[in-house]
Amino acid sequence: MVEKYFQEDALSPYKKNYKWKLVVAFVFLAILALIVYTAFFDGYRLTGDVISVNVTDSNLISFDAELTTPSLELDGNFEKVRIGGNLESIYVGSQKFSLLDLSNSYVLIENYDGKIYFNNKNISKLNGKADNVVVNGVPVSSESGKKTKVYFEKASDYDSLEIEETAFINKLSYMASGKITLKNGRNNFEIHDEEVIISKFQGDLKSEKNELKLDGHISKLEILGDTDISVGG
Repeated sequence: MVEKYFQEDALSPYKKNYKWKLVVAFVFLAILALIVYTAFFDGYRLTGDVISVNVTDSNLISFDAELTTPSLELDGNFEKVRIGGNLESIYVGSQKFSLLDLSNSYVLIENYDGKIYFNNKNISKLNGKADNVVVNGVPVSSESGKKTKVYFEKASDYDSLEIEETAFINKLSYMASGKITLKNGRNNFEIHDEEVIISKFQGDLKSEKNELKLDGHISKLEILGDTDISVGG
């Protein structure tokens, strides 16, 4: 007697788990192919540039630099501004905080909207509004709950100025010395008295008198001099 052969005895597309097996197999092969691809092609990575780049502009280049401090005029919205040093005074709303008697003062300004002009010697202008201000550990806020006016009456010396996350520099061009790292460490440059042109920087900024630290992304970098390079477009 000939045994009957039923379709269910074979691996059939009608079998319940068959479709799930196909999905799992496809996902596994896709992941394997991606791993092989990234191992041989450095231009694309699962982590690093792809994740850290601003989602609104995939052409931005990761950028880290320690350079001599130029004269900068920033105007915008900043999440956090930290200022430390032998400050003279600061106005918060209608209150003036004299800091002359202190050898070292610390000011934290949160959600600041305004101007910050500085160079390697002083902060020549600080004028804007903020949600919260902390002076030497003491919170100072507006009674109305609205943004409070914050400003320096005149230029003030400083030891450190730090802007987190939202510093934006449309274009910076000056003679500089220091070191620059691009693409999460893949390209490194030591420069000495060369013209540096940085376009559309966005990220963290910290100035400690004669050293400016930048950590974020740019659209283009040019170094004119002995290094003579151009990256981005």
